[in-house]
Amino acid sequence: METEEEFKRKTLFEQYKLYVEMADRISQRRSQTNQFYLTGLSALIVILSLIISNHLYQNFLNFVIFVVAFVGILLCIIWHYHIQSFGQHNTGKFVVIHEMEVLLPFAPYKREWEILGEGKDRKKYFPFTHIEKYLPLIMALIFVFLIICAIISLLSPDKIVDCVTNCSILK
Repeated sequence: METEEEFKRKTLFEQYKLYVEMADRISQRRSQTNQFYLTGLSALIVILSLIISNHLYQNFLNFVIFVVAFVGILLCIIWHYHIQSFGQHNTGKFVVIHEMEVLLPFAPYKREWEILGEGKDRKKYFPFTHIEKYLPLIMALIFVFLIICAIISLLSPDKIVDCVTNCSILK
């Protein structure tokens, strides 16, 4: 017959396994979300490139560029907040995992974190989040550039200001 202490340990271990699996699923969702935004934003750039190279909507080109770029910037802002939210969620999950590990015979995540210098030594561990958080900014800069070009073209129609149609990013 199982004692109450054995039952608690077994239950804790099952909860621990489930919680670790949930943390892994958050990381998978985070990766899928990043893929979604990169694909969507890249598609906007490709669509805009096709519109420009095929000389479509010539009478409304600046307006089309402005709208597509504005949508791109909005998506980048939303993406940034998604990354931030996933980071906070993962941090919370691992705090709970560490608390559970105190009650287990061995604490693998705590030990791994110690080996990695607890994130303080970049030679041992450089969190992907530090790179990941700049992706929306980089993509947003492309769309800001497009808006600036559209505005310049609108303000200077008599000058040959063609930074969008001559932009190597879009060709």
